[in-house]
Amino acid sequence: MTYLDPDQSRHGPSARQIVLRILAALAVLAFGWFAFTLGNDDGTGRADIVQEPVARTL
Repeated sequence: MTYLDPDQSRHGPSARQIVLRILAALAVLAFGWFAFTLGNDDGTGRADIVQEPVARTL
């Protein structure tokens, strides 16, 4: 039953909709991985340990 036609039964998502949803999910994951590893030279996502700068004395 649908809102516009109560006699018509609902159908599940078509193969095209499933493929589009998978592609959208992959695009979001790819963007997230890119943002997560941005600035990393090796691309592993591990944080780079940076030493504290030494304070200068006058």
